[in-house]
Amino acid sequence: MKKLIGVLFTLLLSACTSYPDVEVAENPIKDLKGLGEQTAENLTRRYNDEAVACRPFSPATAFECSGVILRGTSHSTQYHAWNPNPSATGVSASFLRRDSKFTNFYIYKNGFIFYPGQHAPADKMSVTILCFFPRDGATNIREDHGCGQSPNVPTSRECQSQGINTAERWVEHYEMFGSYADMCGFNVRDVLGENAVIAFGEGLKAQRLVFNIAIDNYNEIRMAKWEQDVGNALPIEAFFYFDDIGKVAAQYDQKDFLTETSISLPIIKIALPKTLLDQATFNFIPADQAIPIGKS
Repeated sequence: MKKLIGVLFTLLLSACTSYPDVEVAENPIKDLKGLGEQTAENLTRRYNDEAVACRPFSPATAFECSGVILRGTSHSTQYHAWNPNPSATGVSASFLRRDSKFTNFYIYKNGFIFYPGQHAPADKMSVTILCFFPRDGATNIREDHGCGQSPNVPTSRECQSQGINTAERWVEHYEMFGSYADMCGFNVRDVLGENAVIAFGEGLKAQRLVFNIAIDNYNEIRMAKWEQDVGNALPIEAFFYFDDIGKVAAQYDQKDFLTETSISLPIIKIALPKTLLDQATFNFIPADQAIPIGKS
């Protein structure tokens, strides 16, 4: 996710957000309402599941079975929201869980949610998670799919390569160098096995240590980029939105996804926590859906 360059952020997000109509085929799944309600339940359960690992499975990293993986998107009629930026070297997302809260999600008001690996339908491709930054990692300027060194900043290379293996060491390094481009990211690739499980846990702990008071800065997961136009195979669980602007964009994306893939996915309203005592909530609202919902 790009640096906060973006306080030209809202890209006029507001200004009368109206999107062209997408023709929707009349082929809803039998019960989108039932699916949506179940999805909201599943998201709430995973949000509250503070699993350290997903054993006895392998890979067992906590994001394989718990938490909510959010990918923020910006609406455009020039591309499909689920396609990665062709010029990017990787794909960014964030991990929301009871023990890794955030109140702000960069400029994004909507996006989509990935199934965790162990809960994805069998006919879906795997999405590869490569590294984790306890806060926005300015990954768009880094090497190695966004996980490695920032230009001319050797102290920003992968944490483990610098002997940074614990949350405390990460915080010490972060406080010494500061800034998005200077921090290091934890390598959480499957090939590391148990060390990936440990690294992700330490990354979540580092997020809590640094942002225990001001939790308004989201973390960042970096994924390997997938091919264009493979929506049918992507393990997308739902579209989401935070506010009315985001809802309009999510409705467009929901219709666009159905048109392109013949797959009906629910829209979920997410309310991020406002304080450390609050919890995120996930709700399926039938009136939000822009496609037929089947059974009432």
